[in-house]
Amino acid sequence: MLLEQDKNFAAAVQNALLIQGCLIDIATDWGICWQLVELFEYDLILLDLISLDTNAIKFYQRRRLIGDKTPILLIGIEKSGTYKESAKQVGATDYIKKPVGIETLLTRIQKLVRENPYAHPSIIQWQKIQLNFLDCQASYNNQPLYLNQTELALLALFVKNHDRIFSLNHILKNLWGFEENLTEHDIELNILQLRQKLQDSGASAEIIDKIHSLGYCLTSEAQETFPDDLSLIKSQTSVPNSFNPLVSVRQSPHLENPAPRLLIIDHDLSLIQSLTTEAHSWGIDAESVQNVTQARQIIALHPPDIVLLDLPLKETSEDELHLLSELSHANPPIPVLVSTKKEGFSERLKVAKMGGQGFLHKPISPDLVMEAVTHQLQQKAPPVGTLMIVGTDSVMLELLETLLSPWGFHLIFLRNPQQFWNTLEQSNPDLLILDFDLPKVSGLELCQIVRQDPRWNDLPILMLSAERKAETVQKVFEVGADDFIHKPIVGPELIARILNRLERHQMHLQRSNTDGLTKIANRRKAVQEIERLLRIAHRQDKPLCFALLDLDHFKSINDRYGHQIGDQVLKKLGELLKQHFRSEDIICRWGGEEFALGLFGIEKKLATERLKHFLAIWEQQIFRSFEQEPFHMTFSAGIAQYPNDGNDLQSLYQSADSALYLAKERGRNQVLSS
Repeated sequence: MLLEQDKNFAAAVQNALLIQGCLIDIATDWGICWQLVELFEYDLILLDLISLDTNAIKFYQRRRLIGDKTPILLIGIEKSGTYKESAKQVGATDYIKKPVGIETLLTRIQKLVRENPYAHPSIIQWQKIQLNFLDCQASYNNQPLYLNQTELALLALFVKNHDRIFSLNHILKNLWGFEENLTEHDIELNILQLRQKLQDSGASAEIIDKIHSLGYCLTSEAQETFPDDLSLIKSQTSVPNSFNPLVSVRQSPHLENPAPRLLIIDHDLSLIQSLTTEAHSWGIDAESVQNVTQARQIIALHPPDIVLLDLPLKETSEDELHLLSELSHANPPIPVLVSTKKEGFSERLKVAKMGGQGFLHKPISPDLVMEAVTHQLQQKAPPVGTLMIVGTDSVMLELLETLLSPWGFHLIFLRNPQQFWNTLEQSNPDLLILDFDLPKVSGLELCQIVRQDPRWNDLPILMLSAERKAETVQKVFEVGADDFIHKPIVGPELIARILNRLERHQMHLQRSNTDGLTKIANRRKAVQEIERLLRIAHRQDKPLCFALLDLDHFKSINDRYGHQIGDQVLKKLGELLKQHFRSEDIICRWGGEEFALGLFGIEKKLATERLKHFLAIWEQQIFRSFEQEPFHMTFSAGIAQYPNDGNDLQSLYQSADSALYLAKERGRNQVLSS
């Protein structure tokens, strides 16, 4: 594991270790490093001296006290011998000064790993799967598995982390060091091929299980599986194989999902500062210039994802008009939002004719600007979702696969209508396509079944049929279908209708499931997701922790500094929770100043440690009133675990709430478990 703030140095070390066949995690701050060290076992930890602070030193001291003997190599610039003191404080095994050559660093790393008596073995086994890291071979039940390099790398990733769920995006980032052209399609195709080869060797058909909305994980032979008729079909893209098969890189969240880039072109420096600060709280990187010439230079070097252009319509120069036109006709187009003090239909029409994607009338608050920016960014890419397709006509299903695979949809084909309800609940699709003509159970009847359950009232349903009678079309809409598509299928028409339905459906979900202030999930969405995780936890016999966080003395902040400052505190808490917890964790604003977390696969002890660590980070945040008076915030938290403290969300909530109440009774600013 490498903790390094210098991304160029981190990339150089990463590439060198990849060639050596090493597994490497990269963290850019000690908070992410802390989470990785708690989650995974390492043969060596490389620490950047600059990244160490008091909390980091205390953490590593505690690790040594509890018996952690992982070698630590400290890397940094020598300053008056302070590195020696830091090395001693964290229990470092060795120290190397910067600047350092990669070959020199590799030699030191190899020496420390070779001399480490606690290093991981070269052969590891999980149940009947065995991996030999020296020979780069794998076997199942002592029978060799003939895997390509991508499949072998995937299997190594799953076996080393057999109790972890990986989303496609996380797997893609883990393999990023091998081949930059990998896509989620490639990864899913290789997972299916790997699962088939394991099955051919006698493994369960679902030894690599897909947990909807979470990702893939290894499951035991006795694990409950999906129906036999449920299959995921992806586009047949080529599989890259030019990499070391047993190398995997799990990037830290700061590196996994690059923030969208916003370029602000405006003369108002005060407004620019406000917009930049607001953009950061929305997870957007903002850059600003004051004229078109500077903007062209930035766009040429590093095109932004979106541009905010101040355009005084009556005094607009030719350069500004040309820039607006160029961006709208670029390949791909760069969306431009125009802000202006002019208002009226003619002004809006002029902006539209020039290619502007949005019209913002000044003065406008920064949060409304970022809401418009976010909305435009979401529209920039076509919606991607899970499509469940029910039909028995092989020719039609093959045609649908050909048409839909290139668009990046997750396709679920069900050929046995008798398995419909189980498949629907487990796959939780974003759109349902039904063939009107089905044996035993018709498409109309399936549509009726779906609409009878309130949970599926908003699910878009498309009906396919060769029937053209008016009464047939009328019946389709009467039972609750959203659209009717005639056979034979016209590809462009089908794609257009699917994209339209998905976009509207996802916009509706975004509005109904997201807290408007903090931009994290609201209680309604969290309840749905946590209850789903509870069902998975029951099926897989895994723990799940539910935590309640309540800001201490928040009412006094509102009373003293005003609700606008209080809102800034709430937004910051939501932002930091997203940064410091896993993407698969459920994070929501439960109500008011109360937040909730759902942590799948984690026991109470580790959940408590994570919350305490996050509380330490939260205490360090500095907020300022309008008069620039600084203040800090704390929170109290209570944690409950399934199934120890309850078998359903209601009982878990009561247990966590009792622990939260006790934390407040004991003086607040602490985390307690039930």
